Amino acid sequence: MYIFNHYDPCVTNKTIEKKQHVVCFHVDDLMASDVLPKVNDWFDVWLNTMHGHCGMVKCIHGKNYDYLGMTFDFLIPSQVKFQMFDCVANMIDKFPVHLSKDDVLPTPGCFGSRCLSPVSPSPPGRG
Repeated sequence: MYIFNHYDPCVTNKTIEKKQHVVCFHVDDLMASDVLPKVNDWFDVWLNTMHGHCGMVKCIHGKNYDYLGMTFDFLIPSQVKFQMFDCVANMIDKFPVHLSKDDVLPTPGCFGSRCLSPVSPSPPGRG
């Protein structure tokens, strides 16, 4: 049985063959991860059996995944790198107003009457 994460209801886990199968989902996007590739294959077959009538699930295998505008890079064992360069570039390209560097003002580091020092971990009242 999959168990939903108490901190994020869009993440669920199940132990299969003594390993953790993790499924993250949001609306119509899903990412499944397991050290055993066959577990993701089984999950793909199950998804298409249960929900393929709505549209076949496209399963992508590999070390790089795009999920919710982020690129997950699993090339280095036991590590994951995240980046959003493509998502941000796409937002800038599609933004209806084209800004130049002269149009952008520096963001002040002040909230109300309190200013952040360069080493503040979070805005006042949030940490």
